[in-house]
Amino acid sequence: MNPAQVAVVLNENVVMHTPVLIKPIVGRELVSFAVSISSQGRDDPGKYIVSGSQDIQRSANRSEHRQGA
Repeated sequence: MNPAQVAVVLNENVVMHTPVLIKPIVGRELVSFAVSISSQGRDDPGKYIVSGSQDIQRSANRSEHRQGA
Protein backbone atom coordinates (compact mmCIF):
# COMPACT_ATOMS: atom_id res chain seq x y z
CA MET A 1 0.00 0.00 0.00
CA ASN A 2 1.47 3.36 -0.96
CA PRO A 3 0.86 6.76 0.71
CA ALA A 4 -1.53 7.89 -2.04
CA GLN A 5 -3.74 4.82 -1.49
CA VAL A 6 -3.83 5.44 2.26
CA ALA A 7 -4.48 9.19 1.88
CA VAL A 8 -7.73 8.53 0.01
CA VAL A 9 -9.46 7.36 3.20
CA LEU A 10 -7.93 9.89 5.63
CA ASN A 11 -9.33 13.21 6.77
CA GLU A 12 -7.07 16.18 6.00
CA ASN A 13 -6.59 16.85 9.74
CA VAL A 14 -6.10 13.24 10.87
CA VAL A 15 -4.05 12.63 14.03
CA MET A 16 -2.33 9.28 14.62
CA HIS A 17 -1.26 8.29 18.13
CA THR A 18 1.26 5.50 18.48
CA PRO A 19 3.00 4.01 21.51
CA VAL A 20 6.27 4.05 19.56
CA LEU A 21 6.49 7.85 19.31
CA ILE A 22 6.17 10.51 21.99
CA LYS A 23 4.30 13.00 19.80
CA PRO A 24 1.30 12.22 17.60
CA ILE A 25 1.63 12.25 13.81
CA VAL A 26 -0.54 15.06 12.44
CA GLY A 27 -1.92 15.56 8.94
CA ARG A 28 -2.95 13.40 6.00
CA GLU A 29 0.45 13.50 4.27
CA LEU A 30 2.48 12.37 7.29
CA VAL A 31 -0.04 9.80 8.54
CA SER A 32 -0.46 8.24 5.09
CA PHE A 33 3.33 7.93 4.82
CA ALA A 34 3.59 6.34 8.30
CA VAL A 35 0.80 3.84 7.59
CA SER A 36 2.33 3.00 4.23
CA ILE A 37 5.74 2.30 5.75
CA SER A 38 4.15 0.34 8.60
CA SER A 39 2.21 -1.91 6.23
CA GLN A 40 5.42 -2.77 4.35
CA GLY A 41 7.16 -3.94 7.52
CA ARG A 42 4.75 -6.76 8.35
CA ASP A 43 4.75 -10.40 7.27
CA ASP A 44 1.35 -9.94 5.62
CA PRO A 45 1.24 -6.36 4.25
CA GLY A 46 -2.18 -4.78 4.39
CA LYS A 47 -3.45 -7.09 7.13
CA TYR A 48 -3.76 -5.41 10.51
CA ILE A 49 -4.06 -7.42 13.72
CA VAL A 50 -4.88 -5.77 17.02
CA SER A 51 -1.88 -6.67 19.14
CA GLY A 52 -3.76 -6.54 22.44
CA SER A 53 -6.69 -8.71 21.36
CA GLN A 54 -5.49 -11.84 23.17
CA ASP A 55 -4.84 -9.93 26.39
CA ILE A 56 -8.29 -8.34 26.16
CA GLN A 57 -9.91 -11.75 25.72
CA ARG A 58 -7.95 -13.23 28.65
CA SER A 59 -9.00 -10.31 30.86
CA ALA A 60 -12.63 -10.79 29.85
CA ASN A 61 -12.42 -14.50 30.63
CA ARG A 62 -10.92 -13.84 34.07
CA SER A 63 -13.62 -11.28 34.79
CA GLU A 64 -16.39 -13.69 33.80
CA HIS A 65 -14.82 -16.42 35.96
CA ARG A 66 -14.72 -14.14 39.02
CA GLN A 67 -18.32 -13.07 38.55
CA GLY A 68 -19.48 -16.67 38.30
CA ALA A 69 -17.59 -17.82 41.41
